[in-house]
Amino acid sequence: MKYKVYPTVKKHNRYIIAPSEVKVSDLPKQAQDGIGANKAWKEIELDPEQPLIGLDPNQAIKNIKSKGFHVQEVTVLFTEAS
Repeated sequence: MKYKVYPTVKKHNRYIIAPSEVKVSDLPKQAQDGIGANKAWKEIELDPEQPLIGLDPNQAIKNIKSKGFHVQEVTVLFTEAS
């Protein structure tokens, strides 16, 4: 199944993931308030058998089924090679 990833307005590293066929205006108010321009950053597929870097597809799918959306924070750390 395909999902849209929306950047949030309050934190640059937080994203809201929702089913592609669902309009932002149909999402729960909590999710709508977090999404700024109603413009998806990208579209992804979530497969429980396909792990993704920084995202547990099983947890995301579970949250989407129960709440209608999933909130994901992404943190990237850079270290110097020794």
